[in-house]
Amino acid sequence: MNLFEISLKLKKFPIKEANQILKEWQDSDVNQYAEQKKWQIFEYHKTNNPTYVKFIKDKSISSWNDIPIITKKEIRNKNIITPHFSAKDLYKSKTSGSSGKPLIYVKDKLCHAMTWAYINKCYNDIDIAYGKDLQARFYAIPLEGAEYYTEKFKDFVSARKRLLIYNLSDEYIHQYLNVFKKSSFKYLYGYTNSIMIFAKYLAKNKIDITKICPSLQCCIVTSELCTPEDKQFLQETFNLNVYNEYGASELALVAMDSKDTHWPLNTFELFIEVLNDDNQPVKDGDSGRLVITSLYNKAMPFIRYDLGDIGTKKNNSLLQLDGRLNDMIYLPSGKTMPGFSLYYVTKSIVCKYPEIQEYLIKQTQLDTFTIEFVLDGMLSQKMINEVTKTFQRYLEKSIKVNIIKCNKIDRHPNDKCKHFISEINR
Repeated sequence: MNLFEISLKLKKFPIKEANQILKEWQDSDVNQYAEQKKWQIFEYHKTNNPTYVKFIKDKSISSWNDIPIITKKEIRNKNIITPHFSAKDLYKSKTSGSSGKPLIYVKDKLCHAMTWAYINKCYNDIDIAYGKDLQARFYAIPLEGAEYYTEKFKDFVSARKRLLIYNLSDEYIHQYLNVFKKSSFKYLYGYTNSIMIFAKYLAKNKIDITKICPSLQCCIVTSELCTPEDKQFLQETFNLNVYNEYGASELALVAMDSKDTHWPLNTFELFIEVLNDDNQPVKDGDSGRLVITSLYNKAMPFIRYDLGDIGTKKNNSLLQLDGRLNDMIYLPSGKTMPGFSLYYVTKSIVCKYPEIQEYLIKQTQLDTFTIEFVLDGMLSQKMINEVTKTFQRYLEKSIKVNIIKCNKIDRHPNDKCKHFISEINR
């Protein structure tokens, strides 16, 4: 048992029970399994969650399509947690707001344990022992406070070395090579854009990363869209297998490449639909909104939950994901950052100001950012000052921040799933 597994047990997550349920699922007809479980979780919340009962009202429900779609707006309701759960029974966290709509959510402990049971299965399928094999993590991190130390502790117990992405200039990437020389990394993991920048540096300088770090076996890209062309480039540059991971923290790992299958969907924990604008299922293989039901979360009703992403599925595999492709940030000093690195910036702000319902960040000049907020309340000078200081701390002190309160954020169809848009690199 590795440190990560020990930490889950110490926090009283029922991993043994979760693994047993996973085995039962693997031995079952997965489609029949999901059909049964989706109705069980609906009936559970219909019986035990008064806020969800009010949400579905007195609507006549004779088929699954009669159940109304739930969105982040409804999930944000403070009373939507199933009443009989106490704080000690729950796992609580928040999303990055990758689509510009952050969310604080909870899971009951069995549900969260099942998420990790499934992640372990997916990683084992590609010969990675999560929490044991050393990960080179291209990621951001909070720069101060308790969250910084929490992330450092997670890295320690999860066998991760974090390569920060706040500056991806050639000078800093060159320094990463020394880390690879001294570390027995088993796999690369990180935001697609960050991994791509690292790979382009290697290609430009004709560097074979597997000679510097012979223990490397594969690469996993996450959080942002990885096109087939990007994936081919990464595989050729690294000379490693590259696996695409797609998840939603409030739900679970939604899909992850295996050795044999492109993006098999997580039918263990989730029932995944693709719907058109009229909330009707599209034909298998057609594009639409991803609407997902968490089959085991009894603490919060993610039932027909509109994730905010656009995708295509066929035969329980995700064929295409048309979202989470963010632009790059370029700063006056020459620093380069992926747009997704603003995750920790916005996470820090949302923690302090839960009245933020939605946001969109635009870089209008090298030294200027505009932030549109949809707020449940007033835009105070204190908030303006706090947001400005936070951006300057994570990016550069010289940048200017313009903050606008609006009732609705108008997005171009191509930018539907983005939280950051650059107007200087298009």
